Amino acid sequence: MSVRLRRSTPSPVVALDTAPAPFLFTGNEFGDPICVLHKDGRLCFVNEAAATLFGGTAGSLQDQSFFDLLPEADRPAAHVAFTSLVSGQPQASFLSGVLKRGRLPVVYDWLLRRDTARGLLVGTARLLPHMMPAELLRAKQEAEGRIRHLFDLIESIADGFFAMDREWRVTYFNATAERLTGKPREEIIGCRFWDVYPMAIGSLAWERYHWVLEHNEPVSFEFFSPHFQRWFETNAYPSSDGLSIFFRDITARKQVEDERRLLSLVAEETVNAVIITDAGGRIVWVNKAFTGLTGYGLDEAAGQKPGDLLQGPETSPKTVEYIRRQVRQQQPFHCELLNYSRSGRAYWTELRGQPIFDTDGKLVQYFSIQTDISERVDLQQMIINQHIDIQKELNEAVLRTQERERTEVGKELHDNVNQVLTAAKLHVESIRYQPEQAAHYAGKGTVLIQQAIDEIRFLSKQLVTPPLQELGLRAGIEELLDQYRQVKHYEIELHWSICEDKLLKEVKLVLYRIIQEQVNNIVKYAQATRLHIALEYDGTHLSLGVSDNGVGFELKGHYHGIGLANIRSRAAAYDGRLSIESSPGKGCSLRILFPKETIALPEYR
Repeated sequence: MSVRLRRSTPSPVVALDTAPAPFLFTGNEFGDPICVLHKDGRLCFVNEAAATLFGGTAGSLQDQSFFDLLPEADRPAAHVAFTSLVSGQPQASFLSGVLKRGRLPVVYDWLLRRDTARGLLVGTARLLPHMMPAELLRAKQEAEGRIRHLFDLIESIADGFFAMDREWRVTYFNATAERLTGKPREEIIGCRFWDVYPMAIGSLAWERYHWVLEHNEPVSFEFFSPHFQRWFETNAYPSSDGLSIFFRDITARKQVEDERRLLSLVAEETVNAVIITDAGGRIVWVNKAFTGLTGYGLDEAAGQKPGDLLQGPETSPKTVEYIRRQVRQQQPFHCELLNYSRSGRAYWTELRGQPIFDTDGKLVQYFSIQTDISERVDLQQMIINQHIDIQKELNEAVLRTQERERTEVGKELHDNVNQVLTAAKLHVESIRYQPEQAAHYAGKGTVLIQQAIDEIRFLSKQLVTPPLQELGLRAGIEELLDQYRQVKHYEIELHWSICEDKLLKEVKLVLYRIIQEQVNNIVKYAQATRLHIALEYDGTHLSLGVSDNGVGFELKGHYHGIGLANIRSRAAAYDGRLSIESSPGKGCSLRILFPKETIALPEYR
């Protein structure tokens, strides 16, 4: 239905002390309530009809809040209309109250307008006396619903929003803007933006906001604020009265972009091959190193699965299954894999893969790095082959040693023990023919048999593995040297400065056998009277030295003898470096250096 505005008879002017001059001659000529408001909602002028409506006088209404004078139920709608007005809208309206005159409901339709020149707001109320209660309630609910929806929308959006008039005064500042800037709206609404943020004068934002006002066209841009130490994405729109600006904090996004840009630069320039696959496992990007290693460019690799492109007949199925299992579980992986290039060349690669997730925890990509380790694998295989050759040589040396020991034992038994036992047998048989000298022959036979027993005991100790675990290495070596001291009366010195508890038990046996081998060589061939044995440790190497004052020898003729070959094989099994110094008449000095990494227990390496 149509509603006509009812005019009342003129009435005397009622003005507050702060009322501006232009309003002294208008307002009371009409019976409708008229108010003039500051931008913070305080009254600065009312006419007589408005004073009567609010139930006060000019003095009592001065500087009071317009909203506090309205019925409580209508204040939200009034706030939304007021906010819409200061945000740039030329006018806004709302319905206020159901005041009773007699029995009929009375409603005022408030219309708010902006006085841009004076920076004030003017509100007029029109009486709607003919609305029936049902129609009135429905119209009021609809109007309030639209207003609340607009207010909720502005206040709930994730973007910061503020509005400025053409004098750069802030007319609206939403809750998100408060949160992003840390400034309450009460401190900025009504103030010039550049007075609040003088550090922004001359900035990119300053230039773009002026451009929008000058060209009356919207603009979007991103900028870094030194004041807030954050990146913002901003959209500025022109309006009839100024600017409406939406902005959001994109610092986290910019950091991710910077990280990805740096990662892309590193990935492009690194010597390692880089593959990026999507969530489905298909290649979306490869770097130059990948092309150089595999022969496949991005145009050929894109859309392919790395396994289909690079794996071949000798690629380990177990390793492939491990990679697939990790990818299914969205986990990182690290392995060594045999791949094949475009030309069919097989190469070994160390492969590391890392899943990349979005902010919601959803897998978006896999980032994989391949390092060509073919040379390292070849070197490892060469070392393995060398160890196999050394082991073969060691086994051969053991066999040769066993044969030599058997030969030596045979010679000792035949040339020494057998002769002693034969002599003992003759003495025992002589008793039959010369019974009167039985005591003499029995005594001689007993001495010879004891000598044979001693020789056999000496040979046994040479052949049986010494109980180093029970005795200890040093005690075992001392016992060995005592045997030689007793039989040949050598002057033997042992210098000891190692901690044998830190040595592998296999190394202890190797050291014992080397000393035994070299001392045997000295006893048999060197004609020496003094031996010096030294075991020392300098923090990185264990040194074994055996020297004598014997006749010496020419290295050229003896360096590859069976005895030294046995020593060399035993030392090589633990990366020992053998050196020998000798010449005729100057004795012999043997020295072996073992690195601690091969001889020490793991906890002491």
